[in-house]
Amino acid sequence: MEPKLQELLQAVIAKTPKGELKWRSHSDESFRVAVGSGHVHISRSPGRTEGESDAPVARTYLAQVTDAQRRVVTETQATTGHEGDGALLAELFEVARKSALKTESVLNEMLDVLRGTAAP
Repeated sequence: MEPKLQELLQAVIAKTPKGELKWRSHSDESFRVAVGSGHVHISRSPGRTEGESDAPVARTYLAQVTDAQRRVVTETQATTGHEGDGALLAELFEVARKSALKTESVLNEMLDVLRGTAAP
C-alpha cells in the first residue's frame, strides 16, 4: 500500500471513534465516509480458505478513495490471513461498521432497558 494511502486510512481509523467522521452504510458489507471533497469506501467479501469446511473464513477487504466527481483515485485490497494490509483494512471496516450502524447507541439503549434505567 502506498504510504499516503496508509496514512489517510490510519487517520480515518483514529478519528472515527471520536465521532469526527460519520460513516454511511451502503449494504451490510459496504460503508462510505466523506473526507473533504472526497470519500473513503470500505467493503468486505466473505470467503473460505481452501481445504476443510471448518477452516477459518478468509475475508477480502477493498478500500477505495474517490474524488469529488466520484472517480476512484486509488485503492487497495487485502485478504486476512495473507501477508499485506489485511489487519489495517479489517480495522477500518469494523470502525466504519460501528459508526454507520451506531453500535454504541444501540448497545447502550439495550443495556439501559435491561438495567431498568431507560427513559419512559
